[in-house]
Amino acid sequence: MLAYGRHHDAVETYRVDYMKDVYVMEDRERVDPKNLKEFAPYHSITEYLNDHIYMFGGPSVHVTMALKGPYVIQYIYDWFGKNAKIRKKDDQLLAEVKCNEKAFFYWVMQYGEHIKVLSPQSMVDKVKKAAEAILKQYE
Repeated sequence: MLAYGRHHDAVETYRVDYMKDVYVMEDRERVDPKNLKEFAPYHSITEYLNDHIYMFGGPSVHVTMALKGPYVIQYIYDWFGKNAKIRKKDDQLLAEVKCNEKAFFYWVMQYGEHIKVLSPQSMVDKVKKAAEAILKQYE
């Protein structure tokens, strides 16, 4: 569930399955999502959700990745929607997505064997550092 939190002046994400004793407060002022800075770059809540696949707040990044095979295209569309751009360059199949930075990192931890992050360099470095730390645990 997405909601506006006055104490942080930001959109907050809540897991509905953790909620209990929920009630509607009739006297609350409603905030139009169009007036919130998080939604400013988006035309719809669906577009916002496509960028925030794991519901983290924070900035989005433009990511380019190489796909290990054509079967990975379905994973890309399932998670990032039709806003993902798939193209062929030389013999490589590439995907370009815009996604929340934290969410994309966790997505890579899930699908990393099927893709290789090419840019931005900051994400490449973050993925390499995490992969090295995981590998070290198994040595």
